[in-house]
Formats: sequence, structure tokens, C-alpha cells
Amino acid sequence: ESYLKNSRIVYDLILGGFLEKYGLREIDHLIIVPDGPLKKVAFNALAINDNKNWSAPNTYLLSKCAISYLYYCAQLEKEEKSYVSKDGFVGFGIEYEDDFLKEIINDYMSNFKEDTDNSRAISLRPLKYADDEVLTTAKILEGKPIINSAVTPKEVFSTINNFDVVHFSAHAFVDEDDYMNSFVVLNKDDGDNYQLKYSDILNLDIDSEMIVLSACQTGSGKNVVGEGLMSLSRAFVQSGSNTAVGAYWNAPD
Repeated sequence: ESYLKNSRIVYDLILGGFLEKYGLREIDHLIIVPDGPLKKVAFNALAINDNKNWSAPNTYLLSKCAISYLYYCAQLEKEEKSYVSKDGFVGFGIEYEDDFLKEIINDYMSNFKEDTDNSRAISLRPLKYADDEVLTTAKILEGKPIINSAVTPKEVFSTINNFDVVHFSAHAFVDEDDYMNSFVVLNKDDGDNYQLKYSDILNLDIDSEMIVLSACQTGSGKNVVGEGLMSLSRAFVQSGSNTAVGAYWNAPD
């Protein structure tokens, strides 16, 4: 009840009056380029009427029209690429070992000064079902699963552009001070590199339909005035993917 009430207030303040004023009640596709605090509003789930039945689909904005989000207005003029036929699905899933997780936490924390406050204290657990997630999805979509020790930066770089849908089930680190240091945690390759960094992603030339980041805070990041939210999801879109799916908050295994 509390959610529906407050959600309806937010809808009326942000969209309801606008749609009423300009006669856009019959739209079938809404494209949103959010800025500031609006980046954390789940527009899809805003209540659009006084229906008190939270489980009724027609309670929410998503039941009225399709909703797309853009990171910046220039995406509306995205240059059309010549389509190259690709395989369907590839999934990267890593369960992780405890010792490896301790190693990367120590490595990550060593980048900060000793007087840094405890808010950066982190702990990671193995993702017991990450490999199962990828194996199951690959079976359903008749795609290719790549799991555990095989998931290295070299493997990702050589594989990612051969598929229409790319799925990561992994850990991720989001650095809100320097977003270029945010990265998806992979396994070590021959050079002991295990990071798929924001900067690495930007250097890719991706032509995928969708990237799915089943990892913590991959839809969140540093808010840069005039640029928007610099998230790992955004990095994949900037490098060419038509769509990226991420998580604003921590995602349990």
C-alpha cells in the first residue's frame, strides 16, 4: 500500500501531468534519458492508477507502453551498423575459489591509503550457482557456455563479438571515485590479469544485441555532470552493444 501510494505520487509529479498536458496518453513506446536522482527511479514499476491490487499488471506504467532507457540523448541518433550474422548466446559464469577471492580483495584494497575509512571494507563469497546459471541458460537458448577457469580476459576478448547475446554471471567492483577502474572479475589468464575493466570494454568493438551483467552494481557508478551515470552497463553500450542489462544494487547468487 505504501509503495503504490508513493509510486503514484512520483508518477504524477514526473510524467502524469506532462503526458496529460501534451495529449500523449496513447503512446506505445516511451524513451527515457534520466538525469541526477531520476537515474534510480524504476519507471517501469511506477503506479499509474489508484488500483490497490499490487499484483495486477495494469497497475504499472510498463503495462501501458514499452519503455527504453538511454544514457545520453546522442544515442537517439546512433549510427546504423551493417548487420553481420552471429551465433545466438554465449554465457560466462564463474563460481570462484575462496583463496582467489581473498587475493583479489587484498589486491583491490591495496590501491587505497591506510587512512581510508571502513566504508570500503568488502567481502566476497563464491557464487555457487553462477556456472549453473550459464549452463542452464545456454541449454535453453541452445548457446555456448564458458565457465570457471576458462573465463579469462583473453577468452572474453576473443569470443564476445561472435554472439548476439552475451551473459556474465560473476562478481564486479564499482569504483565511484574513478569509474575507469570499475571491472568485472574474471579468472587469471597467462599474464595474471583477471580484470575486465571499464577502459577495456571501451576498447572493444561490440556488435551485439544485448549484454547481460548478472553482477553487483553493474548499472550503478559515478554520476558525472553533463555525461550521466558512468556504469559498467554503459561502457558496453558505448562500445557498440544495442542494449545492456545491469543491477543498481548488490545481487545475491
